[in-house]
Amino acid sequence: MKRPLLVVVVGYIIGIVWGLYCNCSIALLYVVIAMFYILHKIFQKSHKVLKLFSFKRYLRYIKIYLKFSTICIIIISSLISNIIIKNQNYKYNNLYTNVDNINLIGVIISNVEEKEYTNSYKIRVESINNNSKYKNTNLIVNIKKNTNIKYGDKVEIKGKFIEPQRKRNYKGFDYKEFLKTQKIYGTINASKVKVLDENCNNYLLTCSNVFFLMIKQNINKVLPQEYSSLMLGIMLGETDNIDQNTMEDFRNSNMVHVLAVSGMHVMYSIEGTITIFKILLR
Repeated sequence: MKRPLLVVVVGYIIGIVWGLYCNCSIALLYVVIAMFYILHKIFQKSHKVLKLFSFKRYLRYIKIYLKFSTICIIIISSLISNIIIKNQNYKYNNLYTNVDNINLIGVIISNVEEKEYTNSYKIRVESINNNSKYKNTNLIVNIKKNTNIKYGDKVEIKGKFIEPQRKRNYKGFDYKEFLKTQKIYGTINASKVKVLDENCNNYLLTCSNVFFLMIKQNINKVLPQEYSSLMLGIMLGETDNIDQNTMEDFRNSNMVHVLAVSGMHVMYSIEGTITIFKILLR
C-alpha cells in the first residue's frame, strides 16, 4: 500500500469531520464505502465498459481508495477519531445538564486575567462533586480580587456553574462554540476558594510560565505602556492591552497574524534553542 501515513491521516480527518458536523452514525459512511467497493469489484469482473460512465475512466485518480487494505485503515482510523470526538461532545453537553452548584478540585493552568470586579483563571478539573468523570476538562473560574492564588495552585472551589451563551442572532458570535474550540466547558462564579497545594502543574510548563512572566515584567518595566503592549503582542501573542484602534489598523493592513502565536513565534523558539545549544557545546 502506497502512502500509509496519508491514508491514516485522511481517515482520521474523516472521523473528526463526521463527528463534528453529522448527526447520524458513522456506520452509514462505512456502508456506503463497502457498497462502493463491492460495485467496483463487480464492474472489474464483468469487464463491461460503458460509453458514458466508466469506473476506470472516472476513478483512476483515486484508485488508492479502492484497495481493501486501504479501506480497512481508513475505517479504523476514522472510527478512532470519531469515538474521541463523540466522547468529548458527550462530556461537553452533559456538564450543562448534570451540574449547577458544584464543589470542584482542580489545578490553575493560566495566569490571572484581571476584570472589573473579579480575577479570571483557567482551571484543569480533577474532580467535580467527588466524581472524576470530568477529569482533565477545562473551565474558566471567576474569583474575588482579594483571593491569593497563582499559576500551578491546586484548589478546591465551591460556586455556581454558568453555561456559555450561544449566538442570539443569525451569524452572530457563538461564545459557547468559541470556548469549545479551546476545550473550555463553561464558567464558574466561585463563592469559596481554598488552596490545597502549590506547584502542581507540569514542571516544564511551570518553567515556561516563569520565563513568560519574566519577559513580560521586563518589557513593561523598560517600555512605556503604548509600546510594551505591542511588544508583548509581537513576542508572546498577548493582545489584551492593545487598544482597539491599533488592532483595527493591524487588521486593515492584513498584519494581524504578527500579533498571534504563529510560525514567527516557532522561529523564535528554534533560534533560541539553537543559540542555547551553541553556548553549551562550545
